[in-house]
Amino acid sequence: MTITELVQLQTLCNHVAETGKAENHEIDLDVLMMKNDDGEYIVPPVHCQRNHEEHSQDLAVQYEERGGHVDGLGTNYHIAVPKKDFDVYSEEKLTFSYKKLLAYLQNGNSRRDLLDSNAPDNYFPPENKVQLVIKPYGNFVDIKKDYDLIDNKNNAQQGKDEIYGAYRSHNIHKTVKGYIATGKLGRVLKFAVPNEKTAFGRVGMVKDELVCLSNVNNYDTAWSFLGKNNGNRPCALAAVILLLKDRNREDNIKEFINRIINEGEKYHDQPVEYFTNVFKRFDVVYNPIDSTFQKTNLDKFKMTPIERILWETFEIPRLAKQPGGDQMVPRLSYFGTGAQYQFSNPKRIISFYLYMILKGLDSNAAYLTEKGKKIAGTDMKEKMEIFGGHYERRNKTICIQLPYDAIIDSIYGEEDDD
Repeated sequence: MTITELVQLQTLCNHVAETGKAENHEIDLDVLMMKNDDGEYIVPPVHCQRNHEEHSQDLAVQYEERGGHVDGLGTNYHIAVPKKDFDVYSEEKLTFSYKKLLAYLQNGNSRRDLLDSNAPDNYFPPENKVQLVIKPYGNFVDIKKDYDLIDNKNNAQQGKDEIYGAYRSHNIHKTVKGYIATGKLGRVLKFAVPNEKTAFGRVGMVKDELVCLSNVNNYDTAWSFLGKNNGNRPCALAAVILLLKDRNREDNIKEFINRIINEGEKYHDQPVEYFTNVFKRFDVVYNPIDSTFQKTNLDKFKMTPIERILWETFEIPRLAKQPGGDQMVPRLSYFGTGAQYQFSNPKRIISFYLYMILKGLDSNAAYLTEKGKKIAGTDMKEKMEIFGGHYERRNKTICIQLPYDAIIDSIYGEEDDD
């Protein structure tokens, strides 16, 4: 039979719950499109649904490239029917409630959202009819397992979709904002929660911090060190999330993050002028052809922690693109050739942000760059307060822990061994 009204769909939901067996039917898309007075779909998504609003935008590109609806594709929808009331919990907190015999859309949410957003007529299937599977469930675990199997294309769903599904499962999908809301945090979560292996587990550990950070004003703007213009954005985000978790989201952490962002806006407006004024502080003319600049190096800098964050995040990459930049940068950066190392040295970059933010919280005064200590057994030096290491003093080997390892140890009780 073809389902053309909600009452027919409800009757079938009652029937499959009674028989305990899934059934296949045809349904008019208009039934799945129906909304209540609050503008919400009467057949809502399941609890683990990914960010279908964003994914529908990706689908729009695919539909456009194929000239609209492709015969035989995109016409399968699945509905989950709870046989009884049951709740979804995350860390003993209620995040979602299933109501007995109601229909929940398990597959097809992205397509529905696309077609419900003033899509061209050629995006719709013939006669507006699609195939529908209605299946009963006794618990949310089985709903999630089938969701992964159906919508995941043989468990291939990765990255942002999986993370957004974890947001929904932990009931934070409506409270996270900006870049964090996109779910594009695979590396961020890997760095911030190294001892968990699943998106659900990682999001669960830092869900409060994700909400907290995403509600900081302008955190994802172009001038923010947490924004898109930071080539090491995942490391900076991980550092802030770790600090928020370690310090229980204290207000002074959020206030200092705001200070860095506000200072970043000043830099963004006039980058050369900004650091011209900084270098005046220690009698250096900020000009590559000036002798004072040619003779200076990182060890002679007198900058505040915030200025050092902006220097490594934005100005070093900008200098690297200038003529002769590849020769200038090694003597001017904490990272030798610049901080663009998120794929090979993420712990060092996270440690840099952790150190500077913590130092700035204590006092954001200008100071002479940290002295390097000779690495035990070598002639090389390392700024160990920032990057950790071993050095010898009075015939003893002293170990300074990498700030990243220290905060992981503080939060989770053990160091990351990856």
